[in-house]
Amino acid sequence: MRKISAFFIILLSITTLSAQWATDPAQNTQLATGNENYNEITFSTHEPSGNTFIQWCGGYANGWSPSIQKVDVLGHPQWGDDGIHISGPAFSSYSNGIAMCALADGGAVSIFADEAGRCIAVKINDDGTFAWGGEGIVALETNSCLRTQIVAGHNGGFWALCHDDNYVHCRYYHSDGTPGGDQITIADAGGKNVAFGQLVLASDDNVFVLYLKQEHAYTYYYNKSLFVAKYATDGTQLSQEEQLMDDVAISGQICHSVCPDGLGGGYAWICHPAVNDLFEVYLFHFDAAGHSTISAPTGLVVGQPDGMNFHMAPDASLHPTSHDLLITFAEVDAMTQTHNGYRANRITPEGTKVWGDSGIIVLPITTDDISTPMIDAFADGTGAAIAYKFNNNTIKAFGIDANGTTTWHTTIATPAIDDISLCDAASGFHNGQDIFAWQGIRNNTFGLYGQNLQQDGSLGPVSETSIENESEENISIYQSDNCLHIDGIGIQRIELVNMAGQLVKSVTTDANAIALGELPQGVYVVRVLTSDGKVVSRKVVKR
Repeated sequence: MRKISAFFIILLSITTLSAQWATDPAQNTQLATGNENYNEITFSTHEPSGNTFIQWCGGYANGWSPSIQKVDVLGHPQWGDDGIHISGPAFSSYSNGIAMCALADGGAVSIFADEAGRCIAVKINDDGTFAWGGEGIVALETNSCLRTQIVAGHNGGFWALCHDDNYVHCRYYHSDGTPGGDQITIADAGGKNVAFGQLVLASDDNVFVLYLKQEHAYTYYYNKSLFVAKYATDGTQLSQEEQLMDDVAISGQICHSVCPDGLGGGYAWICHPAVNDLFEVYLFHFDAAGHSTISAPTGLVVGQPDGMNFHMAPDASLHPTSHDLLITFAEVDAMTQTHNGYRANRITPEGTKVWGDSGIIVLPITTDDISTPMIDAFADGTGAAIAYKFNNNTIKAFGIDANGTTTWHTTIATPAIDDISLCDAASGFHNGQDIFAWQGIRNNTFGLYGQNLQQDGSLGPVSETSIENESEENISIYQSDNCLHIDGIGIQRIELVNMAGQLVKSVTTDANAIALGELPQGVYVVRVLTSDGKVVSRKVVKR
């Protein structure tokens, strides 16, 4: 018989509220009410609690400003009918870019430009109170903030970034709002404009910053190049900047996207017509030292140029076990500008195209009335879901396996909602589900609506009660040698969370034990994430 001494295991209490995620795509959850013009919808999930923060922008009395709603894992909106509106600062009537992320301590931070062009950060605690007051703090010193970005650190802190007319600025902040070091300003010695910064979190809360350099010529920019450099939380530059993309001569505005690779480095991708006048998608990868692993001087071409088609509108997601990138993109006839279909490819950090030079057609197109698909990899690495908007009033999705073969189709929202005018982002798969939100009209009333999607294509709440009952005999938790041990089949990750929602320990399948010695006495929640996307939760008490 296994002995449990310092820890006592008790079942986690389950909410008695009725489920809010609908099983009927005609009855999606309303997240916010009113007649605002909701736009710029973003998501961020706090994995230990399962809460997902959804931010949107609209026209309010203080200008074009954000609101945030917190939704629990079962789909219950937590912050009233309309979420929490950030009404303290004065905003312009237009957006200069607004970003948001969940923090490790369970709260969320929104970062944006105020009316004076300053870069402001506002933190909302897990209980809905403002950590630094409704006005927030000046995160970055500039008077012409144009575009913002934010990434959460491991210990409740975050990195804030923006660019102005000439430079990219960034800085690390602790969870209490104090800076980790001086503000970092990235400039070009040759006088180029530095813009469109992106952040990829590295180890120890350090960060990679990716940014474009471009020459200015009256009303446009040209000769654009892509660089990466690594910085510490105290502002120290840890690596020399490395050029990922050689100059491309394009006068149009281009912006890259990024994601971490799970190995300490990251991916970046961009679409432009600068090579042979063909719109193509180009991919870059850098390792944990900030060095490029793809030798193509202007990036790896994700599709195969054929002179007849453009490849554009990419979206990507990290394959969590192989660390490959799953990327989708549109194929458009260069002459008629009509869609031929949507392709996907799976690409390794070294630049190998697993699904061939041209990728594979995952969605044949019979009409042009379709949005850019969004791809989100399953947490267990068995495939991905691809979602898209169709005919302005339907959102559909289909699943693919690790080889790109379609495995299911489903409808997320149907024409029973009169109009769906926006759906261009999702939360990504966390705790067994992906979450979508959009501006819609139901019964002639504007609102923000949402729906979850499970890994098998089904809709509706993830039941923690049924998961615990089903898994009780398959997952065992016991303590010995001053460690908490978790045994079972298909365990992917184990997390220990304190009652403030802070992640205090996390291990993966190669070490199914959590050391307890240094932890203070109190109540904790151990969460076991399994390879089939389920979550088993237990309360534990350390005496």
